[in-house]
Amino acid sequence: MSPVSMQDYHIFDGHGMIHAVHFLGDEEGATYARRYVRTQALQFEESEGQCLYTGMKKMLPQFPTFFRLLFEKYFGSSGSTDSPYWVIQNRNPANNGCTVHAGRVLATWEAGWAYELRLPDLETLGLFDYEGTWPDGAVTDNCSAHGKQDPETGQFITISYNMIELPPWLRVITASADGALEKSVKVPLPSGAALLHDFGITQRRVILNVGPLNLVPLKMVSGAPPFDFDFSAKCYFGILSRSSDSADDVIWVEAENCFNFHVLNAYDDPTDPGRVIVHTFRQDYTLGLGMGSKLNEETRRSPHGRRLQGDTAVLHRWVIDVSAAKVVESTRLHQPPADPRRSKRRKVRRESPTIP
Repeated sequence: MSPVSMQDYHIFDGHGMIHAVHFLGDEEGATYARRYVRTQALQFEESEGQCLYTGMKKMLPQFPTFFRLLFEKYFGSSGSTDSPYWVIQNRNPANNGCTVHAGRVLATWEAGWAYELRLPDLETLGLFDYEGTWPDGAVTDNCSAHGKQDPETGQFITISYNMIELPPWLRVITASADGALEKSVKVPLPSGAALLHDFGITQRRVILNVGPLNLVPLKMVSGAPPFDFDFSAKCYFGILSRSSDSADDVIWVEAENCFNFHVLNAYDDPTDPGRVIVHTFRQDYTLGLGMGSKLNEETRRSPHGRRLQGDTAVLHRWVIDVSAAKVVESTRLHQPPADPRRSKRRKVRRESPTIP
């Protein structure tokens, strides 16, 4: 295919590829395989011999290609869409996350549906339809990058979200150990049209994670970076019992201004059943790796010492009192690396041995 413009390229734009290492036994070594996820976009662009979709950094409609991609989305050779109705000229490259569930590999992308791959040969089987129990889910929903499998029950839990409708919402989706849809709970967001990348689960709860990186549609159609990080806004954790079927049961907890792109771990406090402990990779702020701008930066505060550069993440511990709807501990667990521009060069002894 003809190359895409690197000026407009974003790290999440490239077609997804899955790598697999299979260990054969103590004395038999291992095998390695890699395969592109055979998404609808990859097959379409291969057949056309060129890149047709725009990237995450270029959301302004590109005419007349926009109409061609709209036709391909709903009436093309694939026969079904792999992304919700509000995604037209961005491909679903299935390159954002990878989860193994019920013997299958699920390759995901932030704003699209999950693709299912077969083990061990990594052949793409098509869209994951929850064992036929949610065949049209991709029309309205996505499958966020980092779904979780409960190691005890085998259940698969993920989130979907919509930044276009008013009010913006997310959906907590639970599938059984064999992949069938068990339930979904649609939850209105407590703030703006936030980008929701990750979440956590405990034995009893789902921990939702909402930061102030918000989509601004007017900027999107003007060709400007489509997101704003608002330094004057709060971060939120949403606590939902895994046994609940109602959005009314979500407990929203305000936290300091920041962004938690990834949740490393979450668990119910063994000493206090009313508390949860969450470890995240916390950032002072994010511009979405090139997709956002700063808003109200004059209100910026630094409650944990030295300010971090944008998109610099450090390990952080949160303790949340669910019954009181309050963060009772927010602790930076390690210091960020020193500014390399200020670090002293170390002299290397010439007689140092060479490592083979």
